[in-house]
Amino acid sequence: MLVGVVDDGVEYTHSEFQGAYRTDIDEDYGGGDSDAAPGSGDSHGTAVAGLIGARNDGVGTVGVAFGSGLTGYRIFGGTVTDSEYRDVYRHHSDGVDIFSNSWGYNGVFHDDFDGNNFAAAGLGINEAVAQGRDGLGSVILFAAGNDRQARKWY
Repeated sequence: MLVGVVDDGVEYTHSEFQGAYRTDIDEDYGGGDSDAAPGSGDSHGTAVAGLIGARNDGVGTVGVAFGSGLTGYRIFGGTVTDSEYRDVYRHHSDGVDIFSNSWGYNGVFHDDFDGNNFAAAGLGINEAVAQGRDGLGSVILFAAGNDRQARKWY
């Protein structure tokens, strides 16, 4: 199983990811290169990757899917076009089983597939779910949100 962490980059040299992280397929959409390492001050993607795939090595924590492979898709830390948001899911869906997204848009209903803010990503997500993993469909997870205290639910 391969999990793609879509976030602000993954510190793939961390000892918890040795032998599990795939640098050959990660990508930095924010920086426009193939190195999905985090930028200065970015640590969220690494923390998320640790929750998923930290090794069962007797040191520190153990990820919930510690035997899985990991890769990263950095979408923060630069300018990402609408087509790149789409490509994150569409382009990589045959190799990635699960996409973990621990991010979201600010405000209620900003992640509506019909809205301008999320339409491109929505297209890529729909394509990956329908066609990823050789027609089985990719699994795409989104966190409930880190800003739960700031939201008002009516």
